[in-house]
Amino acid sequence: MDLSNLDNGVFLLNLLGLVHNPKDGKILIAKRENDPHIPDLSWCFPGGRANYGSPLNINLEHIIDERAGIIVSAGRVIQARSYPENPKIASIYFECKYDLGTIKPGTPFTELKWINPSETRKYFTTSVDAKVQRYLDRLKA
Repeated sequence: MDLSNLDNGVFLLNLLGLVHNPKDGKILIAKRENDPHIPDLSWCFPGGRANYGSPLNINLEHIIDERAGIIVSAGRVIQARSYPENPKIASIYFECKYDLGTIKPGTPFTELKWINPSETRKYFTTSVDAKVQRYLDRLKA
């Protein structure tokens, strides 16, 4: 998709899950390679582009099931933002609770990993929103 022709106010919208496993306190991250819109992207939160026709939280639950092989419950919105790396992309971050399943990467993810919330900066090569990081920091308490 060529983002150069998007008018002001039109974004490529991604839904991302801050998937938390309450049993061990870990969060799920996903590895991507060769992202066409943010070349430096390596690890990210699982999710994908929004589809039409269903509420965004339900949409995200289906995306995570398809791309990570697990069932989650998407709750409240934690943050919505665009990116300094590409301001034509916007993401909505949802709080998600891990419910069931074993992680298995599906396209476009090459790897999935459960990590401690404090380890996010160790993996991510792109910006992590300050509000998202504060949310993750509170999870470890």
